Amino acid sequence: MTQIDLREGLLRNLAKADKVSMDRIFLLFKRYNTSEDDLLRFNEFCQIICPVDGKDANTLHSRGNASIDEKHVINHFMKVLEEAIQVEVNFEAIRQKLRERKEFDVGKAFLTMAAEQRLASSSLIKFVTPGDIAQLMRKHDHLDDLQPLDISLLMSRFDLDMDGRICVNEFY
Repeated sequence: MTQIDLREGLLRNLAKADKVSMDRIFLLFKRYNTSEDDLLRFNEFCQIICPVDGKDANTLHSRGNASIDEKHVINHFMKVLEEAIQVEVNFEAIRQKLRERKEFDVGKAFLTMAAEQRLASSSLIKFVTPGDIAQLMRKHDHLDDLQPLDISLLMSRFDLDMDGRICVNEFY
């Protein structure tokens, strides 16, 4: 589906127009259109609405074909899409604020996160691992604030090819 198809579908299903502006939908496509062809494919769409946590995904799958109220499902589906769009809007606001900070260097931030690799070797650092994120959070006394799933959720946000690590291109 195209960005226009998605917007029209959302508006037909009672989404508020301000929540589905083309700018907001563009941000959603920027994040999830991994094929970069301006068409949201089924597998890309599933990444938006399917839970990252396998346990939650299994719970949804185990419900089978139980009798459901279609309007209720559509309402929840719309909420999920609106939340996904809002997450992208929030991330874009963070990106914009970081760009405005003259002292912020994305490359240095990536190298700071890749602490596990820096300790292991002096070769070129190519990716950030879940261990790197945990170590960074531990260093700044935030690891105790996190649930085990939090690092997985953070990884899923940036690990576009889902190989279990964040490469430089995914980080930027």
